[in-house]
Amino acid sequence: AFVILNQNLVFSDYSVEELIDQLRCIANDEELKALKRGDISRREAALSAFWKSKDPTPGTPENELMDEYYRRVKFAECTFKITGGHGWQSPQGQVYISFGPPDDVRRIENIFPDPPYEVWEYRQHKRRFVFAEVGKDSYQLLDPISFNGFRIRR
Repeated sequence: AFVILNQNLVFSDYSVEELIDQLRCIANDEELKALKRGDISRREAALSAFWKSKDPTPGTPENELMDEYYRRVKFAECTFKITGGHGWQSPQGQVYISFGPPDDVRRIENIFPDPPYEVWEYRQHKRRFVFAEVGKDSYQLLDPISFNGFRIRR
């Protein structure tokens, strides 16, 4: 089960490069390349313009999509930590950022040599993701065909 706490995102926790890298679930390759061009002030302006273009309610001071996106990134970072990387880079983190909390999580304990695995179900999106445990708290996505495209789902 996933418990979501109301967390205020502190952008100063991340560099501009990290904030751009974290967009891989919502931005295409061309957008990512454009965001990485230029000096720091140009990248900051490009990042701001990117999120402004995605704001579902541009007449309000909040950008709900950006807030939700980075809330998911922060949750993935804290929940799906991986050795030598960030939780948002893990297979589970990428799925969570893109689709949010699953409707159902089943953990299946296998008998050696088969690893335990988790099945995440997203009924609304008719998606299923299977993650095999490949080490302590480390998982590999076994069902990549069901993960065709990186788009945040609300």
